[in-house]
Amino acid sequence: MNSPESRLQSPESAGMKSEAEVQRAHDMLIAVILGELPTPLNERNKLGLRAACDVLCWVLNHDHNQSFEKNLGLIERLAHANGGTFELGREAA
Repeated sequence: MNSPESRLQSPESAGMKSEAEVQRAHDMLIAVILGELPTPLNERNKLGLRAACDVLCWVLNHDHNQSFEKNLGLIERLAHANGGTFELGREAA
């Protein structure tokens, strides 16, 4: 469980990836999507990579890609309109 003290820890000591690791993953996905890093993936296979990259852009707070943030907001509004609520799970609280 995360205590109030554990939330004051660095991301790494809390078991999260470092910002550098997240940025590296983002940059690698971008390179694959743009064809700069050779892989056997076709455009259809890259759709999941694009979605993952959208999430990483959100985590890294990039201004150039707000797709995930917009989709998350839409999901929250739709859920709320249909009586749904979402609270942070026990692990995040």
